[in-house]
Amino acid sequence: MVHGWAALFLAACGDPGLEPWNIKEGSVLVVSPSGDVTFAEIPIGSVTTRVLALQADGDSDIEIRELAFSEDTAPEFVLEDVSLPLRVAVNDIVSVEVYFEPESAGTFNGTISISDGESDRALTRRLIGFACDPAPTSDDCE
Repeated sequence: MVHGWAALFLAACGDPGLEPWNIKEGSVLVVSPSGDVTFAEIPIGSVTTRVLALQADGDSDIEIRELAFSEDTAPEFVLEDVSLPLRVAVNDIVSVEVYFEPESAGTFNGTISISDGESDRALTRRLIGFACDPAPTSDDCE
């Protein structure tokens, strides 16, 4: 059990669900969604967005200094422009948008990392996107 130290959780709806990561005294960062960030199947040439919600819970603000994709992340994933460091105030929610913009059909994967920049560890979320090649007269993939 963590006592007196902040923990960084990846969780949905404020339910931690994962082991804490000690990063700063007095606060917990909750990031939702808690599982993989999955983008529903869309036709090539379309764009869809998923939001990562960052919330500080505790005694002090949390500063995110690194928010980036891993090198093996498919180029179909795009992160909104975010000014770093990103301060997440106590009891506030900061939204970060991730876009999926496929130019070909298939399944695409990637990883996004969130870090305070002071430790050698980062929390990661797996990204999964699906794109289809629709019939010329249809916008649906089914």
